[in-house]
Amino acid sequence: MGSWDVSSFGNDGAREWLDELLHAKGADRIFRSLMVAGKLGPNDYLQTTESECAIAAAEMVAAGAGNPSPTLPPKAAQWLQERNFTAGAEIVDLALRVVERVCKNSELKEVWDDTDSSEDWYLLIHDLEKRLRESEVYASQLAERMRQATSTVEGTHQLFDEALVLISAGDHEAAIAKYEEALVLDPNSQLAYLGRGTCYLSLGRYEKAVDNFERSLRLGREVTQAYHLRAQAYFHLGRYHESIDDLSTLIAKKPDGWDAYWIRGIAYESLGLYLKGATDFTKVIELQPQFEEAFGRRADCYEHLGSFDMAAKDRERMQKLMSK
Repeated sequence: MGSWDVSSFGNDGAREWLDELLHAKGADRIFRSLMVAGKLGPNDYLQTTESECAIAAAEMVAAGAGNPSPTLPPKAAQWLQERNFTAGAEIVDLALRVVERVCKNSELKEVWDDTDSSEDWYLLIHDLEKRLRESEVYASQLAERMRQATSTVEGTHQLFDEALVLISAGDHEAAIAKYEEALVLDPNSQLAYLGRGTCYLSLGRYEKAVDNFERSLRLGREVTQAYHLRAQAYFHLGRYHESIDDLSTLIAKKPDGWDAYWIRGIAYESLGLYLKGATDFTKVIELQPQFEEAFGRRADCYEHLGSFDMAAKDRERMQKLMSK
């Protein structure tokens, strides 16, 4: 490299990029350089040249958004004025994300980390981020996003409350309509899918319940309750293996939940896996020793396994509990 310093245009790569921009008819090179860096996957590695060009492009965006660097080359400032280049909120947001990425995962970052000037480079990068973030167009967009997010949260919470009242009154169809309104406000609401799925489960519409629980599980934070509910829907559909898979996942996360062992035990029994069923019913009895039905279920499994004495003892225990 013929020239190298910490400034955004202090290297040959950025200077060559700027020369090409100055001789171009429009601002396409700015957008293209940011898009190349922005389209890479989260674990993809930005090469030095890509990073240098992206930083230079971001500097032009910051200047076009009203926050230029005091070290912006005069010919770059002249180009901005002659072209009357103005950066909108969307391009500012892209530039900010690209700069943050260069700072976290790029060859350019590693190059500067190996020099005595790394601290100066990071100061320059953070200053560029600050100027992009504090530009009027970006700040106003951020404020609008926050306002919309607050409005969405308030709206969905109100609908959730109304849905719960309807569920308490046994009107699951009307509750489904409330959850659908919530999904219009926020199409990625886990709670809306979970709530709607629960209503479908109560109404015996098991396929629709499964679909909603699957959607809930695919969205962001894992909700363990969704495994339990989907397992019930699978069970009612006779899809015992899938029910067992969900219950096994739930048990691994919450090993003290007796009801998961209970449903899984019945699923095993339905598949003729009586030893596994008996093992789960034994766990239910450990956690809920007064649950007489668990003794009856385990007795059924013992009889299928030929353990008639053990089955008889379980039936005696069940009768004693029922007579209390």
